Amino acid sequence: MGRRGRPPATKTGPTPAPAGGPIKPPLVRIDPIASQMWDQVIDQAGGRLQPVDATVLEAYCAAYSLYAACRSQLLPRQRTIDPATGEPLRGAALRKARESPWPLTCETAAGGEKVNPLVTQMQSAWRDVMKFAAELQLTPNSETPHLNPPSGGREAM
Repeated sequence: MGRRGRPPATKTGPTPAPAGGPIKPPLVRIDPIASQMWDQVIDQAGGRLQPVDATVLEAYCAAYSLYAACRSQLLPRQRTIDPATGEPLRGAALRKARESPWPLTCETAAGGEKVNPLVTQMQSAWRDVMKFAAELQLTPNSETPHLNPPSGGREAM
């Protein structure tokens, strides 16, 4: 006789959330850096995050992953592609790229210099990380209650 009842749950479903917390979305699960950051935040939040926080947490993890990807491309050992042209660096250009720890500029087609697009993207991603961290109250400043009462509060007697 065959098996009765519902089939067993498969492993492709959502990752279980700790005690009513946010469930890790599929796009976070397939990105190793975002997934690791999600797990770290959930562990450190200590049950403070709710399912409604999932969208902001997903954006936080995606922004951090983008920041990390840009940063790794800027490291001397990783830089083998010219960000301005997309062509592989060769000879003196490759040696120069590996000498400088952070290439803040790159050469334009006309021979001038401009801000490295990876630096701009990394800065933007970091601003997003900090914005989402504050929204999720992941920073000490965002956790601390404000010392000044809101305007329109109790009046002096």
